[in-house]
Amino acid sequence: FDYSRLEEDLPVRVIWDHNSKRVQAESYTLEAPSGTKIYCLLKEDGSPLPRGSYSVSVQPNSERTAMPKFHFEIY
Repeated sequence: FDYSRLEEDLPVRVIWDHNSKRVQAESYTLEAPSGTKIYCLLKEDGSPLPRGSYSVSVQPNSERTAMPKFHFEIY
């Protein structure tokens, strides 16, 4: 995703859900007020992710900032 107009060194939390159950959550710092980031959900053994509905949300630690939740499906 691309981002802009954020506070410098803004902490964000990336949350992955599979079929409405949390499967991963980690915190990162966006070091610049704008840029591009890519986050990936991978299984440790390298096998494909299970079929189903997924969502990922990026939640900034700021009340003034909102980012959409992304939804995707693996068939």
